[in-house]
Amino acid sequence: MEIKRLSQIADVFSGVRLSRYGDEHGESQVVVHKTYSDNFLKFDCESKTVSDNYLKKFEKYFSKENDIIVHSFDLDKVTKITKNGIIIPSDYIIIRLHENIDSDFMVFLLKSSIFPRELNKLREGSAGKWIKINHMREVKLPIPDYNNQKEYGKLLRLLEDKIQLKLKSVENNKKAQKAILDKLVGD
Repeated sequence: MEIKRLSQIADVFSGVRLSRYGDEHGESQVVVHKTYSDNFLKFDCESKTVSDNYLKKFEKYFSKENDIIVHSFDLDKVTKITKNGIIIPSDYIIIRLHENIDSDFMVFLLKSSIFPRELNKLREGSAGKWIKINHMREVKLPIPDYNNQKEYGKLLRLLEDKIQLKLKSVENNKKAQKAILDKLVGD
């Protein structure tokens, strides 16, 4: 296992400030987090109107499959992007992984206690909660070889899917309880 800076395994940059580019022309999807559940592998999108000029100029800010985004104020909001062409706004940091880095493994590594601990070492003395791009690039992370990344990424993904299924089951059982009581008391 090697210790590598995030900048050695990915391109790291902030999203774009959309308010500067809005007009009545083209339309595109934008990542938003109106509500955020425990399932950090999901995100909400909304459609926004942006200028055609913007669409041509800033392709770098359009998602690519397997990009990872981190909310600039909240390290718990780590999300793997699964489709191309979503505009990533400025309150997110985009991590575009290089070859031989597994995106599933990396999203779980970024959600682990290792990432915030290493980031906080770099942030000492910094005021505010905003995460600086330069600090993100300099974070040192333990990176296993690609085959181990794939294996552990798959295992962690399966465990996360199992957790989400159990949470959904609990939610459904609570709804059933409520429905039974509502029917009983006639509400």
